[in-house]
Amino acid sequence: MESDAFVDGGMEQNMAPQDALFAKLQAHIEHSLHFGGGPRVTYLIGNNGVGKSRQLARIAAHYASQGDIAAIGCISNAVYDRFTLTSRGGLEYLGSRSSGNAVFHTAIDRLVSKIILKGMQRSKRAVRLLEETLEMDFMFSIDAPQEKGSKVPPLQRLVDRRKLKSGASIADFLSVSDRRTVVELLGRQVRFSSLKLDQVASLQKFMDLNPEVRVFVHRRNPARQTIDFGALSTGEQNRALTFAKVLSVAEEGALILIDEPEISLHLHWQMDFHRSLKGLLEGLKRIHVVVATHSPVIISEGAKHDSDDAAVIAIDHVDDGEGGERLIVTDRLFRDIASHERLVLDDFNTATYRTQEVDLKIAESVLEAVENPDRIADVIKRLQQICAKLGISEEDRHHVETAVRVVRKQALVLDTGAQS
Repeated sequence: MESDAFVDGGMEQNMAPQDALFAKLQAHIEHSLHFGGGPRVTYLIGNNGVGKSRQLARIAAHYASQGDIAAIGCISNAVYDRFTLTSRGGLEYLGSRSSGNAVFHTAIDRLVSKIILKGMQRSKRAVRLLEETLEMDFMFSIDAPQEKGSKVPPLQRLVDRRKLKSGASIADFLSVSDRRTVVELLGRQVRFSSLKLDQVASLQKFMDLNPEVRVFVHRRNPARQTIDFGALSTGEQNRALTFAKVLSVAEEGALILIDEPEISLHLHWQMDFHRSLKGLLEGLKRIHVVVATHSPVIISEGAKHDSDDAAVIAIDHVDDGEGGERLIVTDRLFRDIASHERLVLDDFNTATYRTQEVDLKIAESVLEAVENPDRIADVIKRLQQICAKLGISEEDRHHVETAVRVVRKQALVLDTGAQS
């Protein structure tokens, strides 16, 4: 197992912990963007407050300042995130905020439309990939203006007047061809995947003027329902938005940063996240995705299906022995994850209800002490750390204490034998 505890004197021993973490993330990203072999994913895990979201924002700002990345997608569906709202150097903010501290609560259908159209402009098959992944078809409609006798051009009545500068008309933003395309689509329910590329381009310009638009989805389940996007559950909306945002920035040489994709997701959708993500990006070689998550299900299920092309970087605060804390960063590949419960115990510092992993870890530690007497001190330290994990039962504590006594006795026997 590749494991670097940076604060303990690993290869970045002279760096501050957050700088060492940044260097490790950068190494993963640079390898993908320069040497290909992708799509590749790095998962960033750790308790609240250890700096996962700040690292995503730092990575985004760093590569935006370089200006040599094809696209940097900053994806979040949370109420708050750490990304900046600036678009520069290929950076595209795809979060929920519309200003520094405000939340974008309205015009969700228009947002969905813009994202899908952006993805289609990059690749015509983007929307079909989205539909296949989510097992639903996406449609939209723009209502024709009802105001009769108005001197304002029909299309101009549909857009946000604040988007038009003083004295400007919609003709200043849309060509004759663009206006004709939009008028032909008014009052109809149109499937995104049926659009031609010139229609996509005209609609993108129109959407920039913030018109009223409705998005519908047709579920491919036995019920074959067609419903408003807003009628979907929060989890369905977040899942659809996350994958649509991914496709809107997916191209060779892109970096995609996703903050907590598990928000509102049902367990089954968390289990399917990694497989679906890799499927959406299939065929792209020089692309890297960094995901900050609290979900061990996303990671362990990903490891089950993809053992070689993904990594996990875990950040954790540990007791420094002087009444304070220090930051430990470990880096491992998916193939090093033995099981879901071992992942939860080791990297999420939690013992799940009636887990067998605690007993297995105790047995492994005692065996290590017997086979490697020079490691007894480290073994005792690791055994004692088990008791600090959340969910440890009194029975588990008793087993740990018994194991520590056994190991110490082994050390005493060895010490006595050495003296004689």
